[in-house]
Amino acid sequence: YREAIAQSAQNDEFCIPYLAIVLKDLMAIEEGNPTKDAKGWYNYEKLQLFSAALRRVRKLQGVQPPKMERKYVRQIGN
Repeated sequence: YREAIAQSAQNDEFCIPYLAIVLKDLMAIEEGNPTKDAKGWYNYEKLQLFSAALRRVRKLQGVQPPKMERKYVRQIGN
């Protein structure tokens, strides 16, 4: 799944990421990395991981879906 999403993002192909896996990734980043280090400074690497995960989703949101042929689109109200 992750390889297919990465390939779609790299080739600017339309795909819809499975939200449960995106949330699982974000939870793993949150729980697996400390927010602050021993000196009390914010963990910059954790912020970079969050940023990378959200950037992947934003990139996929920018890809236009393929046009549907008219025969597959039903008129509502007609």
